[in-house]
Amino acid sequence: MDTKEIARLIANAQGQLEKLDAEREKVSAELEELRHKQNSEFQVRESTSLFLYASINKDTSSAEKIALYRSLFKQNPGRKVIQFL
Repeated sequence: MDTKEIARLIANAQGQLEKLDAEREKVSAELEELRHKQNSEFQVRESTSLFLYASINKDTSSAEKIALYRSLFKQNPGRKVIQFL
């Protein structure tokens, strides 16, 4: 192999790596979006099921009421925390 041939092969390999890097970035972004959608769907189902199965009444213990209250307001990744000073 002469130096021109080696330089051509190096250029080809670099081009292939650039294409692979671009493809990897694209797939990573798609994966991140899908995971976000999956997480959002799970949170909607989880909060809906809390309301469907929650039967709070005057006979419910304080511990159960507090647990339900906390579960409704727990921090989740999609919610922004607002702090008051």
